[in-house]
Amino acid sequence: MKARAEWDKGAALAYARVRRGLAPAPNAGACSWCDAPLTGRRKRWCSDPCGISAGWAFAGPRGWVSEVHDARCAKCGLDLASLAVALHRIRRDSHEGYSSMLVVLRRAGFDPTRSLWEADHVLALALRGENRPENLQRLCQPCHTRKTAEDAALIAKRRRMKPTKAVHRFGGEA
Repeated sequence: MKARAEWDKGAALAYARVRRGLAPAPNAGACSWCDAPLTGRRKRWCSDPCGISAGWAFAGPRGWVSEVHDARCAKCGLDLASLAVALHRIRRDSHEGYSSMLVVLRRAGFDPTRSLWEADHVLALALRGENRPENLQRLCQPCHTRKTAEDAALIAKRRRMKPTKAVHRFGGEA
């Protein structure tokens, strides 16, 4: 229920931003994210992925990261917004270029079926980090995979090192 309430709050805030004019204005019949022509009843973005990439459709931690951080990976500095726009344009213009781009992305450690970036906790929740905007960063998929592995190793190491009280087998302390 708490997650639903946070999502509703985030959606309401995003809607309020659009109503107050803080969201990007319509781009004269073109997508505000990739400049593709708008079709149907769409007014700002040509597709849902463009709206999501622009950061206006997110709620919760991903929305916090979209509002606070720029569109670069905090570890390697990769410009994820430019990569998303290039991928979208190649997909729209040529199937062959898109296929070869997917191969390159997979070799680099990306899963093209998911978002190009992940919201990551600087200090993992399991290491007593907080679920707050200040403790979040934007990472590309390969950097997020590496950092998650490092965090998991650190968590396992801390669990192994956690002091335990020795108990005598007859119930008393040793």
